[in-house]
Amino acid sequence: VIQELRDSYNKNTSSRPIRKRLRLDVITRWNSTYIMIKIFLKYRLILIKLFETKYHLEITKKQLEKLTSYELTVDHWTVAESLLRVLKPFYSATKLISGSNYPTIGMTICMLRNVQSRFLENNTNDSPLVQNMKKCLLQALKYYTVSDTNQHKLLIVSFYLSAFRGFILGLELLHYISIF
Repeated sequence: VIQELRDSYNKNTSSRPIRKRLRLDVITRWNSTYIMIKIFLKYRLILIKLFETKYHLEITKKQLEKLTSYELTVDHWTVAESLLRVLKPFYSATKLISGSNYPTIGMTICMLRNVQSRFLENNTNDSPLVQNMKKCLLQALKYYTVSDTNQHKLLIVSFYLSAFRGFILGLELLHYISIF
């Protein structure tokens, strides 16, 4: 049914067609929640159409009841949009680190601090829902990066060793360039 509605939507819309399929969240895959919600929101009009026409579908009463139980309210869509907005900085940061040829601990710490300071701090324009989401994510981020003191110390030592190594390599490169 979703496939038929998507094809019909793509045929009758002047905007860009939807090509992606709905995805599931995978606990072991980074950014899968963000990607799942982003694609899900692209299907918004199709899903609304599905629920509007549910009584005209050739489905059993039991299937209709189940479909009705999954119907989304305006609040559900608001939560999905808010969650997408809050998760986007994590998505961008992990894409940057994953896309780098040589991600360093320094780059990782910089990205963590950037996400923590720029995106997770409450903004006066944030709704209470977004503020609560940011608060929960900030607590989780601090738990995994700062609260575990041994892990935090290891990150800091790795950062300084990486920076020192970069400094030494930079001096060697300057010496090498000066030879020519």
